[in-house]
Amino acid sequence: MNLGNGGGNYGNGVRARARKRSVVYARNSTPFRKGGGHGLIDQVNRCMLASAESGYEVVNVFQDLARGVSLSRKNLERLFGFCFNPINNVSAVVITTQDRLSQNPDHYQAIAERLACLGIDLIVVDMSMPH
Repeated sequence: MNLGNGGGNYGNGVRARARKRSVVYARNSTPFRKGGGHGLIDQVNRCMLASAESGYEVVNVFQDLARGVSLSRKNLERLFGFCFNPINNVSAVVITTQDRLSQNPDHYQAIAERLACLGIDLIVVDMSMPH
């Protein structure tokens, strides 16, 4: 029997619980910002760890090298397309800090609300970072 990503029927009417699926988003405005946990690799690693610790299976990673004031970012748009497609069954988007998604508080709030309307959690790994 192939259970795929944790789903399946055991023949007794009990369906196996599907593992929660997350995607990671990381953004840097410059390729030279490597230290302090803000580089793309550091962001992805921190998000992957937080996802695993929260019981999520990371199914995709999206990264942009762009300023955070605009929502016109190639991989942010791809993230939205991936998340909004019900076949992907995304449960959460994981970011290190709020400003990695958007430096504009109105944009951030709009994205968070849109994800929430679709039943997708927005997980911010470190709410205390001032970036």
